[in-house]
Amino acid sequence: PARTKVPSSGTARRALARAESLGYDELLRRHRAAWDERWHDADLVVTGDADDQQAIRFSIFHMISTAHPTKDTVSVGARGLGGMSYFLHVFWDCEIFVLPFFIYSHPQTARTLLAYRYRNLEGARQKARDMGHRGALYPWESADKGVETTPPYGFGPGGEIVPILSGLMEHHISGDVAWGVWEYWKATADDEFMKSMGVEIMLETARFWSSRASLDEEGRYHITMVVGPDEYHEGVDDNAYTNVLARWNIRRAIDALGWLEEADPGRAEDLRRALELADGELEEWRRVASALVDGFDPETRLFEQFAGFYDMDDVPVEKLRPRPMAADLMLGRDVTLRSKVVKQADVVMLCYILSDEISDDVARANYDYYEPITSHGSSLSPGIHAAVAAQFGELDDAVKDFKMATAIDLADNMGNAARGLHMATMGGIWQAAVMGFAGLQRRDEALRIDPHLPPGWKSVRVPLQFRGARAVFDVRRRRSSDEVGITIERAPLTVLLDGIEHELQPGNHRLRRGDGEAWQEVSS
Repeated sequence: PARTKVPSSGTARRALARAESLGYDELLRRHRAAWDERWHDADLVVTGDADDQQAIRFSIFHMISTAHPTKDTVSVGARGLGGMSYFLHVFWDCEIFVLPFFIYSHPQTARTLLAYRYRNLEGARQKARDMGHRGALYPWESADKGVETTPPYGFGPGGEIVPILSGLMEHHISGDVAWGVWEYWKATADDEFMKSMGVEIMLETARFWSSRASLDEEGRYHITMVVGPDEYHEGVDDNAYTNVLARWNIRRAIDALGWLEEADPGRAEDLRRALELADGELEEWRRVASALVDGFDPETRLFEQFAGFYDMDDVPVEKLRPRPMAADLMLGRDVTLRSKVVKQADVVMLCYILSDEISDDVARANYDYYEPITSHGSSLSPGIHAAVAAQFGELDDAVKDFKMATAIDLADNMGNAARGLHMATMGGIWQAAVMGFAGLQRRDEALRIDPHLPPGWKSVRVPLQFRGARAVFDVRRRRSSDEVGITIERAPLTVLLDGIEHELQPGNHRLRRGDGEAWQEVSS
């Protein structure tokens, strides 16, 4: 793809001339109207905690400001537009943390962010080829050409050279992009996107994973020498996040192709021909997915974060406090490399993003095991932990982690906000508020409703767009019950209540759930 070019002086002068002809008052009117439209579909209104309200709106404002709704030559950099840390490069932060906000508030922007990945698919193919694999391996750090831009090294606190292995080993990025494609499609029902872009991304990332996995003598497949989300441990084998997401990616790609063959046989045939994708290769993908090691123990219900994690040194929990803590700096990189210390949500993140497939009891077991040993040394971590803790009703932990996340930029509790704002943190704050506290999370093609408001919140108002419907949820906690008012426009909305799907027609609805009781629809 062509590089994004700085506008010429002629283009700048013409834009200035148009602005002058419109005049200040008209420009201000248009500016306000544009923001009013975006806030209408994005504003979360919290009553009861002014600090949380400020932090949520701060996050929403900066996410909207940073993402272009129509220009697919750019995406959301890890530090947004507020500083030059990471040189505006695009990471997994976009798909896993920021993209969900746009999926549910402004689908057009979400589609554009994914179109950026499709536009740069050839760069991902090239990286896979350069590393001896097939398919598409997205760059860990991406810029305007979609090629790997991760630097090979950085400098430690003493000026020593520290190798940066993410560009070589943090391959879960391809699964992250595929997850973003699937989440967008399931939440928006944008079939045209899947036909034109989404299925191809799914297939090429699945092809990568199939070629990346290696077969052992016992007939099991492994993915070796990777870095998972927990970047304290490098060059590990069978990272659970990577392997389970790879397996998911392969299976969903096959599902997506099956859907396309029914929905648009001609497009499916053309795509298979262009990709030279034969039935035999699909069978190989199925074999890889079925035999890929995942480190799961059905007795403990735990995923071992990677092969050998349980054999690593223990670190007393008190040495990982207070959080957030850059444990590699406070304890020493040599300690974190050999110890059961987790930088950020890794297995916990896996259970969260694949909640369609990983049961709540498994997710809970892994949260209980990994939460105490997570240092939150990354700004990406506390917001997701807050969302997960809220879903389990652990509100003390959820509030603590939420406050930790909101302080990353507003209180600079990591001491690096001057180098740029933390976009993934902002996405995590939004997800904690919506999917955690308000309890609104996609399950297949329905929205599950299961709120757990923090004690300081009297209510939260959440506008969401889902599969053609626009809905506004008014979530309140009474003395011994939860109440949710729902105003639905444009199309029916399917919700999941106590494990049962219900189709709600456009109009006003009110639900109530007494403590220990099932949901009931009551008169508005």
